[in-house]
Amino acid sequence: GRIINSNPAALKVFSASKADLTSFESLFSSRQFFDEKENAIDQKDLPPNVVLRTQKKVEDFLVGVRSASGDICWLQMSSVPLVDDENAVIGVVTSFADITSLRKAQKDLEVHNALLFNASKLSSLGEMAAGIAHEINNPLAIVALRTEELNANLQQDTVDKSHLLKISKNIIDAVFRISRIIKSLKTFSRDNSAEPMQWHLFETILDDVKNILAQKIHLESIELHIAEELRRGALFCRNTQLSQVLLNLIVNSCDAIKHREEKWIKIHCEMDEEHFYINVDDSGDAIPAETVEKIFEPFFTTKSVGEGTGLGLHIVRSLLQHNKATISYMRVENATRFRIKFPKDSWRKGEHAGTIHEKSY
Repeated sequence: GRIINSNPAALKVFSASKADLTSFESLFSSRQFFDEKENAIDQKDLPPNVVLRTQKKVEDFLVGVRSASGDICWLQMSSVPLVDDENAVIGVVTSFADITSLRKAQKDLEVHNALLFNASKLSSLGEMAAGIAHEINNPLAIVALRTEELNANLQQDTVDKSHLLKISKNIIDAVFRISRIIKSLKTFSRDNSAEPMQWHLFETILDDVKNILAQKIHLESIELHIAEELRRGALFCRNTQLSQVLLNLIVNSCDAIKHREEKWIKIHCEMDEEHFYINVDDSGDAIPAETVEKIFEPFFTTKSVGEGTGLGLHIVRSLLQHNKATISYMRVENATRFRIKFPKDSWRKGEHAGTIHEKSY
């Protein structure tokens, strides 16, 4: 199609003069166009040609244009049919919005958020370092004690084989306990940005969290109740990110109730016709209405200086968005609740939990 007119902004975007803009073909064939993943786009799939072919408008089409310097200029392109008095299509009007700076800002924000997320993870693990060290030290003490006992028994003239096997089992169990804790630490500390969504037994997600938090919960005398239905189901998610979500929520609950006489946390689930819900309830006080509006904002915290980064719930919400889920706060009878909402088909319960589909994004 022939190009009739263009404004100075369009000429600047395409680094062209009016003499260059003679037709769509001459304009498009001399330039490279890319989609959001920087894959080449055929010129027949660009909005003006699509409109000429289908006579239907195309709005907010994201396209990258390679400039003479080799950089990509990102455009939000929209094209609509131009019709005459008899409603016959006689041309196409195309508009561009240069969003290169916006795209760069979004990329920079993603990097910044990733750094904040990693900093928050390390901060959480740092806060629990003493408890984790204690969790590892206990089985190490068992290994040391049982090894000494094993050596003493082996130096005797007669050896009780059954007793040696019992000692050996104690040592193996202690080593496996340490291994589970280290595995959970590795799960939390690794980069999970490229982790695909897959089916995961929810009990394995819970185990990672419990391995990290066991000592904290024990020392603060908190009762942790987990619904049996959750232990028997599978969730379609990014498991490392869900572990981090649950870790943050449980740590927040622990901090909120540690000075209360009645201290409990309950994790249970519900389902309706469209959604599957995971509820994290605790025996803490209600969050004031004026605070509820801010709790998911970055750097907002009600904790004392040095006790929190104010990133926990903000990161929780961001992680859940990457898992096609949302989170909300509500006050229920005698409990404070954070509710995580997933699409209904994200959950498999009971006997269906072990059947893992090859489904990932």
